[in-house]
Amino acid sequence: MSRVHPLLTIVIPAYNAQRFIDRSINSILNNTFTDYELILIDDGSHDGTLSIMKEYEQNDDRIVVLTHENKGVSYCRNLGIEKAKGKYLCFIDADDEIETR
Repeated sequence: MSRVHPLLTIVIPAYNAQRFIDRSINSILNNTFTDYELILIDDGSHDGTLSIMKEYEQNDDRIVVLTHENKGVSYCRNLGIEKAKGKYLCFIDADDEIETR
């Protein structure tokens, strides 16, 4: 079931982040707050980043994966803003983790 109007949209741009993208995504998924959509944007990675993202997308309907050729983090963030459906917007870097609550 896809969320039409989540309270929060979280955008994570990633480029060659296969070493740490799991930790970042799991830090969000493991929180008790669930009224969000998570937009993962692959910025033309040459490693396994996109495959990891797609696996999460298949297992959680709050996750949307977008991909394009490498255009930089600003392009990714702007794309995330364009696609966001949440009332509020948050950006997290691919190597960041949020505190679990």
